[in-house]
Amino acid sequence: MRSRPVRLAMAEMPSPWHFRSRASGLTPRAIPDKLSTMRMVDVHVPTTDGRHLVLPRRTEPTPDQQLLLHQLDLQLPEQPPPRLSAS
Repeated sequence: MRSRPVRLAMAEMPSPWHFRSRASGLTPRAIPDKLSTMRMVDVHVPTTDGRHLVLPRRTEPTPDQQLLLHQLDLQLPEQPPPRLSAS
C-alpha cells in the first residue's frame, strides 16, 4: 500500500484566514494541521493475469475532522473508482 496526504482542492479553496470566523477556537494555521492527518491509500490487489487492481481510498475523517469540515462547509468527494494497471 502507498500512502499520501489528501489534498483538498487548494486552488478552489479560500485561504485559511477566510475560515477563521467559521472554525471557532482555531487559528488559521491550525486548520490545515488538523486536516493533514487524512490520507489517501492505494491498495494494490494482484490479479491472476498479472495485472493489479488498484483501489484508491481515503481514510475516514476523525470526529474532530468531521466537525471541522462541517463548520467550514466542506464536503469530501466520493471514494475514487478502482482501476486496473499493467504492472
